Amino acid sequence: MKNKILIVSTKAITINQFFTNFIKDMLEKYDIELACSNPKEINFYKIKNHKLFFPLSILQLINPFLFVSNLYKNRKFLKNNNFKSIIINTPVASHFLRLSSIGLKVDFIYFVHGYRFHSKGSNIINILNYFIEKFLSHLTNKFININYEDYIITKNNFKKNNILIKGVGIDINVDKKKIFCENGNLNIIYIGAFKKSKGYYELIKLAKKLKNFKKINFYCYGYGETKKIKNTIISNNLNNIKIFNFEQNLKNKLISYDLLISFSYREGLPVSGLECMIRGIPIIANNIRGFKDIIDNNVNGFLINNNSINEFYEKIIYFYQNKEIISSFSNQAIKKIDKTYSHSLINKRIIDYIISE
Repeated sequence: MKNKILIVSTKAITINQFFTNFIKDMLEKYDIELACSNPKEINFYKIKNHKLFFPLSILQLINPFLFVSNLYKNRKFLKNNNFKSIIINTPVASHFLRLSSIGLKVDFIYFVHGYRFHSKGSNIINILNYFIEKFLSHLTNKFININYEDYIITKNNFKKNNILIKGVGIDINVDKKKIFCENGNLNIIYIGAFKKSKGYYELIKLAKKLKNFKKINFYCYGYGETKKIKNTIISNNLNNIKIFNFEQNLKNKLISYDLLISFSYREGLPVSGLECMIRGIPIIANNIRGFKDIIDNNVNGFLINNNSINEFYEKIIYFYQNKEIISSFSNQAIKKIDKTYSHSLINKRIIDYIISE
């Protein structure tokens, strides 16, 4: 009989988007069950899933009755189920479930997609989030980190077993981008949840600076509430930026674009970046954790300090006016994302790590 392992995220979209191949590989060795706040939206219909209870807004977080009720429900679930290990990820789920487990013997493996404290964050928020993670590390058996900055913090500050892997893995056998800027158009893709921390308002300012370049256009894919972002675009009378809901098959469309850019404030190891680079699509991104792990500045992309809109503007114009440079960056991007980023090798490392004592 196989041991049971539970995989937990705050919402189903994380399981569907990032763990599909991992779950398939894990099923060869373990009985896998899944849990989140909205399990009806999980795509794995044949795998047993559970509903857990997390605060999904500030109002829910500061409601003491709801807070205690959610802790109680999660704790009851942990007591009534016997899992060999529980793999947790996303900050809300990983924090709240470990908090619910105080006094219980639970084997938690924290798959960290990026700590909420980081070198670009504010001091107060960083200190608060650091001490939350420091406390909860005492309830965690193993860590899985996906960028070097987080790996060193875990190793030196939390002093727990941890490994550094190259993200959640991607398919490296994909078609490569060969022709750039067809008909003189520079088509730029932007991928991220529709929220402030993903840098959409900086993007809108950039689009405003570039509105007179009729052949430079931005195509944004994400999930969440779009009303404020769309209203800001309309109020600025911008026709060069389009908003689309995230699609499960989006990676199959990436080859239609010439560049990926990101103003994101915080990342783990961006899957969108990996998926673009393996196809030969260069990146211009904020110089932050995660992007620093995959972009070699001025070789396969550009790293921009302090989200400087002027620097983003200059680099985009540079590519637009020197289209042959994009091909050079493209070749270097493909070289950077080698077979060690493949989901099969990454999943094997994780499974071996879980098995090890």
